[in-house]
Formats: sequence, C-alpha cells, structure tokens
Amino acid sequence: MKIHIKIIALIFLFTAYSCNKDNEDKNFQACTNLVSKSPNDNLVSVENQVLAENLFSINDIDYTNLQITKVQKDEMNNYHIRCNQFMNGLQIFTSDLIFHFDENEEYYLLSGDLVNDILLNNQSSLDIEILINKYLNRVQNDNFNKSKIDEIIKNCLDLQFGYFDLNAGISNQPLNIVKAWKITPHNKEYPKLYVNDNTSAIIYYDNGIIEN
Repeated sequence: MKIHIKIIALIFLFTAYSCNKDNEDKNFQACTNLVSKSPNDNLVSVENQVLAENLFSINDIDYTNLQITKVQKDEMNNYHIRCNQFMNGLQIFTSDLIFHFDENEEYYLLSGDLVNDILLNNQSSLDIEILINKYLNRVQNDNFNKSKIDEIIKNCLDLQFGYFDLNAGISNQPLNIVKAWKITPHNKEYPKLYVNDNTSAIIYYDNGIIEN
C-alpha cells in the first residue's frame, strides 16, 4: 500500500513539473530588422502629398512632424487628411490624426490628440533579445498564430522604436506616453506586440483576428 502511494506521489510530482516546464517561456532566436520611419517618408501619391501640404500651408498648420497616410475627398467636397504623428524623430504609435477641411479649403476640425511636446528622450534601454523572446513567446501562446511561428522566425522580425500613449482609447484622460517597441513579422502587420521600453512589460498584443 505504501509503495502504491509513493508511486502515485512521484507521478503527481513529475506531472506537475512537466506542466510547469511547458508553461515556462522558451528562449527563442530570430533575426531582426530595425525599422526607422520618418515624416518625410511618402505614403501617398505625389499629387495627394502636394494637395495635403497646400491645405496645411493655406491654414497655417505646421506639418513638420506629420506623415500623410491618406487623403480623402467626400461627396460634399470636404477633404480629410489622415496622418501619423512624430516627435523627437520617433513615431507616436497611438496618435493618428485626421485634419478636416471644408469645400473652401478651410480647416474646421481635428480628430485625435495633437502632441506638442514629449518629455522623454529618443534612446532605448531595452535589450533586443528581450524583445524577441517577449514577442515569440506571446505568439507561441496564441492559438490563432502559433502554427506560423517557424515561418515568422525564418522571415525575421521587424522592430520599430517609438512612443505609446498608455491612455489611448480612454476618454477624458491625459496623455500618458512611454517609450515603446512595436514588433511584427517582417513586412507584415500582424500579429503585433507593443512592449514598454522602460519596464519590458507587454503593453498590447493584437493577433489580427477580429472576433464578433
């Protein structure tokens, strides 16, 4: 009887140990590409770039830190200019802006929060190996994307350093901007992970799956 109890106890301990080992983060290796973006990188046609810059100039809007990503004209002849926002040479991942102009080319509305200053430098303090393992372990635990992990590793990761507003999407809250990393598969948007550069904590993960 005592032998049976000992055997059962050993099986339980071995099973518990195996489960704990399975739950531990793995040490992944992957190549990386450091992505550097700038407001001067053109993402729209030359025609739309000139159109947007003219609208900004006519309305005395400083677009030095803005990267134009989309130009739309609606049925009322109003223009809507979507932009990425940069500060200190880094993109603010959470601060997309839309400038609205009426049929007379007069500026009348801004969608989003215009950031005029960030009291943080533009230098990272986080080791790249930490970012690789944070990302790949998160993907490994994502049922929608874990089957792609070998392909993701083979094709390398894109790493972009920038800023992230921790209060983004929360109404009536002040900006709470931190230095952060955006990590994605090379030349793909998803799955993507944002990591706090100061604490190495995961800020946000998006596997690209829209659930209803």
